[in-house]
Amino acid sequence: MKLTTKDLALIAITAIITATAVFAITTFWDQGDTVPPPSGPGASERVTWEYAKNRMNEYLRFDPLFVQYTTPPSGTKIIDTLEGFVFDATDLLEIISSNASRLGNPNEIIFYLGQEGKFIDLSTNPPIERADNLSLIAIGMKDKNLLLDVVSAGRQVSLFDKADPCPPNCPN
Repeated sequence: MKLTTKDLALIAITAIITATAVFAITTFWDQGDTVPPPSGPGASERVTWEYAKNRMNEYLRFDPLFVQYTTPPSGTKIIDTLEGFVFDATDLLEIISSNASRLGNPNEIIFYLGQEGKFIDLSTNPPIERADNLSLIAIGMKDKNLLLDVVSAGRQVSLFDKADPCPPNCPN
């Protein structure tokens, strides 16, 4: 197949238009305050409180989880958006620094979501089933191994559940 000058000109024009479009999209597209996804082990990133609030608000606007709790002293059942979990710092400190595992202390902590039971949310139309008791489970991990074994019979695995849901346990 022989390329003519006209064919080469069309190819060049197409390449220029494509390159201009890609440049314009990547330069002027509003991508907010996104950051690249983490990569590799321990790829947590320190972020600003503003960034964290934006991510939390995005979760609340999209398709959040819900929690049901009872308010004292009236005993009124409240259904509210689950914002987070409150963990006792001493539990996390035990996982990090005084873990009972034969493998020693972790280089990472993994958090699993858990659920116990369900309830019918009558505030929606039609009513839908929701998780009744959501929990966050924390366990140490070393080199991608869960620290489930213990050094001696008198010790327990440093594995914690039942972080308090927020709400109702949110800061003031």
